[in-house]
Amino acid sequence: MNSFEIIENTDKARDEFEEHLYGSDRYFLTREDLKALAEGKCLATDINNEYAIFIELG
Repeated sequence: MNSFEIIENTDKARDEFEEHLYGSDRYFLTREDLKALAEGKCLATDINNEYAIFIELG
């Protein structure tokens, strides 16, 4: 299972985090998304029409 690293919300922190990775994107969660997660739902989206990501509460 992948875990998230919590970083500062700055361009510098994002650049430092991704410097050894290939590509990146930003996703924004709405209040409705957070409510759905709290209700046990799973968020799903695609990354560059090639990969999928699923977000759930742990």
